[in-house]
Amino acid sequence: QKTAYGISQISRYDMDRWGEYWRFTNLSLKKLLEDFFGAENVIIQLSKELLASNYDPIIGVFNNTHNNHIEIAEEAKNLNLNVMLFTCNGPFDLKTIMTLRNYIKTNNIKILHSHNYKSNFYALLATFFNKKVSQNSTKN
Repeated sequence: QKTAYGISQISRYDMDRWGEYWRFTNLSLKKLLEDFFGAENVIIQLSKELLASNYDPIIGVFNNTHNNHIEIAEEAKNLNLNVMLFTCNGPFDLKTIMTLRNYIKTNNIKILHSHNYKSNFYALLATFFNKKVSQNSTKN
């Protein structure tokens, strides 16, 4: 495990028992910073700023039937942001890609921003041959 400059080394016993949070490791930095700089928080903050600037952001979330994590959708709804859930039944779901493609076309979406390998891949396929959509991807 890589280590950033940190405070101190702890014993193996304490590390196994409590986790390696007592010095700056990838794990401790992630734990420390994820509430402020995590991808989900960035999406929420960006959407709030866009809404305040007279844009109409829509947060699209995959509702994975095998691993349902839609917390970001719930948080966004609580903040009165527009949310669209896309049901997804596995690592590659052609029906989801087509649903996303139709949603983009029907709602005249101009910019599509995606995070992580799966959403990047789905966004690429959903916007393929659609020159009206600017697709932006990041790896998180």
